[in-house]
Formats: sequence, C-alpha cells, structure tokens
Amino acid sequence: MIVTEEMLAPYRTDGRPLSISFPFQRDAARVPSSLFSDSETFLGSFWRMQPSSDGENPAQGLQAVPVLAFTRSVPILKPGREWMALDHQAGGYCCEHVRMIATRLEPRPSLKPALDAIVREGYFAEDGRFYKFDILASRIAWLVKALAALDLDCESSWRLLTDSVYPIDATQENLERLAVSAPVLDEIADWTGVIRVRFSDDPVILLLTENSD
Repeated sequence: MIVTEEMLAPYRTDGRPLSISFPFQRDAARVPSSLFSDSETFLGSFWRMQPSSDGENPAQGLQAVPVLAFTRSVPILKPGREWMALDHQAGGYCCEHVRMIATRLEPRPSLKPALDAIVREGYFAEDGRFYKFDILASRIAWLVKALAALDLDCESSWRLLTDSVYPIDATQENLERLAVSAPVLDEIADWTGVIRVRFSDDPVILLLTENSD
C-alpha cells in the first residue's frame, strides 16, 4: 500500500517512531499489519521484465529493484517521496517475510548491469536454502566483494542478506553512488529523538527481486 505520514500519524504516540518488525521497540506503537501489501504488487513488473520460458535459467532476465527502506522502525516522514508499506517474500524455501516502509530508487545506468548480476547470482543459491538464519560465510563475503567493486558496502546491514534481499548501507555516499536523484537522508524524515551514526542499519538500501521459491 502507498502510505503517507498522514496515514501513519494516528498510530504514533507523541510523534515517536513506529515499530515495523520483531523485536519491537519497547512501548512503541506498531505500523498496522493491514497497511502492508505484497511487494510483487508494486515491484514485480520491475524485477522480471520478461518471464523465463521452459528450459531457461530462471534467473535469466531477473533485475534488481533498489529501494531505501525502514525495516525496524519508521520516524516521521517528510513530504517529497512516495513510500510503500511492503511485505516481501524472501529466503528461498524458507519463505521469510520482510516488512518495510520503502521508497524506490532509480539506479544509475552505469551500475545497473552489476546490480542485476548480484540478484541473479543469489537466485536459488545453496539450492534454495539461502536465508539469513543459516547463511554461509562465503555468501556474505561474496556480497561484500561484489559491492566493493562498485564502491558500495554493507558493513552494518549484511545481516539482512537473504535470497531476494541484498542490503547496502544507507549512507549518503552510497545513495549518491547508486541512485539517480538520490534522496538526502537529512531531508526524508524528522530524526528528532533518533540516533543515526555511520554504522546505523536502519534505514537501509535494499536490492529487491523475486524470491526463488
């Protein structure tokens, strides 16, 4: 569902951030489950432009859809961006569900082929058992290396890595490196009462794509 601050405000307590995912912040109100929609409804047409035919590699033609996302809590959002409340299936056979308040990013054309290559490489990795609660160290190392080649990193956000979700730290530098007309972090939300440092992992840049299961 497309969400606005006007829709979220009635659920806030004294203007505090709303919790999104478990573990929930102590005494914090939550974003209602009714606001979340299947990510495929909003992004499916972008991550697979052409369906694969019988006998083809199912990862062929898969594309990365970059978003800037809040996955744990969402502060007061300022006008200027379109935000979606998404429930994204991930983790291959594990069928994890990652909830987020996210806004789409337009990838720079020079980086797009490499971003697409990342999501294709991760599709059905470990025979469909690529999920964050049983992740291989080599899979983390692979993402770190792939991002480093693009002058990007996941120093803080790597724990979100799973089939169909590829995290990148949401620093201003990474946003400007990855996206056309990158949002300015200081301007997307009211950060009053929220501590943000270089190694914060919320918000986060996520490369989303179709789950392999």
